[in-house]
Amino acid sequence: MMLAVPNLELGYYRLEPIGSPPDYSSYQFEQGSTGWFWIYGTIVNDEGKTASYMYYFLRLDMFPPDLRKEINLPLGSTTYYSICGAVGIEGEWRYTPLKFCRGEYKIESPEKFSFTALDLPQNWEYTLEMNGTGNFKIVSKWVDDSLNAQGFSADLNSLREPFLDNPGGCSPCIGCAGTLYFSYTQLETSAEMTLDNSTSNFTDGTGWVDRQWMNRQVSNVFMSLLSNTESLFSNKPRGLGKYVWMNLHLGDELQYMFSGIFDESEEITKGTKFKPIINRYGKDGPEYELTGEAEVTETVVINKTEFPTKYNLSVENKNYVLDAAKFPNSVSIDPSNNLHWNGSGLVYNESGEMIG
Repeated sequence: MMLAVPNLELGYYRLEPIGSPPDYSSYQFEQGSTGWFWIYGTIVNDEGKTASYMYYFLRLDMFPPDLRKEINLPLGSTTYYSICGAVGIEGEWRYTPLKFCRGEYKIESPEKFSFTALDLPQNWEYTLEMNGTGNFKIVSKWVDDSLNAQGFSADLNSLREPFLDNPGGCSPCIGCAGTLYFSYTQLETSAEMTLDNSTSNFTDGTGWVDRQWMNRQVSNVFMSLLSNTESLFSNKPRGLGKYVWMNLHLGDELQYMFSGIFDESEEITKGTKFKPIINRYGKDGPEYELTGEAEVTETVVINKTEFPTKYNLSVENKNYVLDAAKFPNSVSIDPSNNLHWNGSGLVYNESGEMIG
């Protein structure tokens, strides 16, 4: 007997390329099957004291659009969110437990929208606002099991326009499957941070805002069914698997994105070398798929999992060291209830001078 498992993404809205001129604003509900914001900030003050924060929320549409309309439910009412926040000061790091919730999403214009997480425990707060393109305010506050207050309230103001992270903004969008992805690559940030009931203010930091949404399956019914049937007879694991994703902030007019995807069986440990996919966000705009090298030079083991924390990176005939030694414990829980290492780092040149 064979049990055919239905494709849960069959019937979701197609993934359409970002328009021209692009809308760099909000969620575009029912555009693909899921989407998210991922935001971080890194702050080093005049005394060398370091602080950082991380924030994401991921949209999960529970009903296909046609079914939602058939039973007369308003847009966004069948959407749930996976939320996470984390805060660190001088190597001490706290993060929220796994949390799924409803949310209230208001879109007033392409330049003004807000998100508020609902059904949260007492003394929790989780919000995002954009008031003008690239002008963000985020809040993530919670109480841990020891009843200690944790969290932050941060402002981010973009110093550059957002950039598409692949040519045309859609990769590959074949059969309306793929991913849409853009980033605000350089933001000025300040934050009020609370760690174990103690609150401090930090200014003159650097931040990044990622906006991505995706559809894993093609929207054509026949091709979707074929894709699902093929997966029943495949012994290959599904999902993203292991990956690394790094950004270098080298000034207001130069940032890089390095990324690499690994097979589940591959180890990522000290001495691991790989050829990353590299985007350059320079003065004249983005350049895609530059060639370069990457090597893991240090790792940290947290909860029996080894995470890279230091890299040698080369691109465009220059060498960089990305070092997270001041942010060693920066893990958080992802929507699959697995640990991610997703903290900040400092960038050095070959002479050991901090340059980003």
